[in-house]
Amino acid sequence: MQGTGGCSGMMAQVSEYLEEHIDEKVTVSDLASLFNLSVSQVRYNFFSEFGLTPAEYMRGCRMRKAAVLLTDTDYTMMEIASRTGYENPSKFASAFRRSTGSSPVEYRMRQKSMKADRKNTSANA
Repeated sequence: MQGTGGCSGMMAQVSEYLEEHIDEKVTVSDLASLFNLSVSQVRYNFFSEFGLTPAEYMRGCRMRKAAVLLTDTDYTMMEIASRTGYENPSKFASAFRRSTGSSPVEYRMRQKSMKADRKNTSANA
């Protein structure tokens, strides 16, 4: 078994892989195979490093990306769901609401309103 530094570096690679494959279904078994570790090693070492399971980490990455897409693009909910690894807009919307407390549509409207307010404030200054 590797020392702590090796595990830490390996888990950084695992987290990078998860971030790069945010639109795909990635299981702990997939990660174990890819990084030549056992499933229990992936779970234990990842949680030790990040305080989250790989699935929780991936969900957080997906929600952060969704927030950016909702704020900075006019993509449909279907497009955002697809780009963040969800099968359909309904599952995406449920996950987003659980994560943020608001629906994707409410979040988008609030963010666009805030952007407009900032533009008006800076235009009047």
